[in-house]
Formats: sequence, C-alpha cells, structure tokens
Amino acid sequence: MHRFRIATYNIHKCRGSDGRVHPERIARVLEEVNADIVSLQEVVSHEGTASADHQADYLAGRLGLFGAMGETRKHRGGAYGNVTLSRWDFKLVRPIDVTVAGREQRAALRTDIRIGAHILHVFNVHLGTAVRERRQQAIRLLDQDLLRSLDISGPRIMMGDFNEWVRKNMSTDFRNSVPRFAPEARKANRALVDLLERIAQRKNATPAQIALAWLLTQKPWIVPIPGTTKLHRLEENVASTGIVLGAIDLKEINDALSNIDVQGARYPEQSQKMIDR
Repeated sequence: MHRFRIATYNIHKCRGSDGRVHPERIARVLEEVNADIVSLQEVVSHEGTASADHQADYLAGRLGLFGAMGETRKHRGGAYGNVTLSRWDFKLVRPIDVTVAGREQRAALRTDIRIGAHILHVFNVHLGTAVRERRQQAIRLLDQDLLRSLDISGPRIMMGDFNEWVRKNMSTDFRNSVPRFAPEARKANRALVDLLERIAQRKNATPAQIALAWLLTQKPWIVPIPGTTKLHRLEENVASTGIVLGAIDLKEINDALSNIDVQGARYPEQSQKMIDR
C-alpha cells in the first residue's frame, strides 16, 4: 500500500482561543501538516452565505482535497458534525449514529477510499465526554455493521476526538491498570528494552523510533497511530518512517522476541474482553 499521512483535528467550529471564528487560521494549520487524509470534528457549514461560512467546502477547496460530511445535528441552521478530507475520492460515505440515550448527539463518519489497489476504511469519530458514554460507544463501534461489517475487506483506521482529556497522574494514567506496566513485568521485560536501546544507539535514533520502525516492517497494511500531546514526541514518532532496519537488525529483534517471555497482559481484563467481539 502507498505511504500516506493522516491527521485528526477538532476545529471547534473554527473558533480560536480569542473567541474569533476564523477558518483561514484552521486552513493554515492544515496546510502546514500537509496530511493526505484528515478527520475534522465540530465543523459547521451554512448554505447560501459567505464561502468561509461553509467550513467543510471552504477547507476542502483551500487544501485541494475531496470532502465528505457526516451531519450530527443542526447548529443555528447549519449542518454540524464530522468532516473527512482526502487526497483521493470517496467510494462510500456513511454517517453512523453513536448517540447514547440521554446524552448529546454524537456521530461517526465512515468513508471508503481507494488508494491504488486497496480500499481503506476510515472512521472519523467524536465520542462523548462521560466515561460510561464512551464505553457504550466503543461497543457500538465494534458491532457487526460497523468496524466488523462484512463489507469491510481492507485496512481500517479509526481516528478523531475521543474526549480522553483528563490530565494524567498516578490515579488516572491508564497504564496503572495495565498488567504489562506493573513493576514486576517491567523488570522482566527490560531485556527487550535494552536490545532496542542498543539498536537505537547504532541508528542514532530513540528506542520508540526503533519499535515503530520494526512494526512498520511487519505488514504493509499496518498503520500505527501513536498518541501524544507533545509536538516534539509527534515529530519523533513521524521520523521513525525514515529509519531502515536491515536484515541483521530484524533478525536480532525477532530472535530476542522468540527467546523472551514477555510478562503481563497487554490490556486489563475488562478491556481484553472487548477485543475480537
């Protein structure tokens, strides 16, 4: 499959921290990112007004991309919801209601995009602000008619605003509930980290970059989406695409994986039950 760049951005109706609605500023940010596929949330589009008031069409036109909108609800007479922009035309556009009873209307937008010989299935989501609400929406997204739909044959990407905005600390950091991050597991798995650090030194890279570079060699359809709130970490992750692991490097890593019994489950028990449902 072709190599391409993706991005997701909740543009909050193009309203900045200064209170001004200015689609031009959003367009400049997206131009700098230069992604091939972009998922946007909280987009408002008014028909029959100034061109910039139809935010979906304005941003698509400004960036020279195809655009598809999934309306969640009306906002002051205009369509309000998720928008997916793509360098390639859409083969399918399907809005999906993921609203939980008693909560604000929420939606996901599925778009199918042909890239070369492959069909890529992109899910642009905007989840709720409550923990239980998001759990129900996650279950909904795993239904047979959504992420596991029979008409989905290609790779899937789910991105958007998951509303996981709580600052991390010792009580809220998700990793504290993951068995693989328990102290005894980290100690047992240290040998694998040491290996990645040695290879990273040879490649003038970081261990995280080596891990991502290794992952990208496993299957052509794997699309890792590292999560971070820090720009320098994002730049570090993106730079992993330029790291070349030779046959000796890959053998060294794979031999270590076969000889190291990685300790600790990847997810907590409740989360593990949701996989492959």
